[in-house]
Amino acid sequence: MNRMPSEAKQEHLQWRRDKILELSSKGVSEREIVRLKSRLQQQAEWLDQHHKHREDAIRGRLAEKDQQINVLLRKDALNTDSISALSDKLAFVMKEIETLKKNSHF
Repeated sequence: MNRMPSEAKQEHLQWRRDKILELSSKGVSEREIVRLKSRLQQQAEWLDQHHKHREDAIRGRLAEKDQQINVLLRKDALNTDSISALSDKLAFVMKEIETLKKNSHF
């Protein structure tokens, strides 16, 4: 819960105070309230760890996708260069064919 924004922390603290007052007014013992708080703290810590684990997994997948994108961009650049080179060669061959056609008519 250390990563909570200040406003969210304040809201959470207020909720806890309200809940403690509510439980006290219902006759729940202080010992039981402490036990419930402890259990909630354990659950909150588990959720934080679970969230961190999921965040790390997502970051890992994003890094893999970034690498894949970079590979695709390099391949795309190579393909573009290859197409450009082939286009230049085709233009040269077409000129040569035109030249041969003109020379063969005479």
